[in-house]
Amino acid sequence: MDLGIERRELATERVLAIELTTSADSFEADLSAAFGRLGEALTEVGAVFAGPGICAHPKRKTPPGRIAAVAAIPFEGEVEPAADMKVMEFGGGSALVGVLRGPYEQLPEAWAELNGSLAEGERPRAKMAPYDRFLRSMVNVVNPDELITELVIPLA
Repeated sequence: MDLGIERRELATERVLAIELTTSADSFEADLSAAFGRLGEALTEVGAVFAGPGICAHPKRKTPPGRIAAVAAIPFEGEVEPAADMKVMEFGGGSALVGVLRGPYEQLPEAWAELNGSLAEGERPRAKMAPYDRFLRSMVNVVNPDELITELVIPLA
């Protein structure tokens, strides 16, 4: 797998987000449903979509067999979030970024490669969860080989 890893300076992004706790079997459907609800909420108030969908991987405790995730969409404008949504900020700054071209099934291997490429002494930012940015998702393509996902580790 050619992950195309580089260090970048990222801009700060304001996002509308839903925190999820789900199972491996339901993860894809739950994430898709969350993105749908976020998109509807942003469209309803006329907010401008400011970037592709994001799936953050928070380090919070979950029961065995459960997965924690945050589905988010960057936006510009004013939004009054629904009860299960919140406006968050993804802080900009230095990050290690890998670009995966291909199916989501390769994500675990890609994350292992990205984590393994951290330079000695380089540390992930403690208060910022690593995340996927779906540059070309199943919303945009039919063939999974055409997917493009950025994997991002914010650095301290």
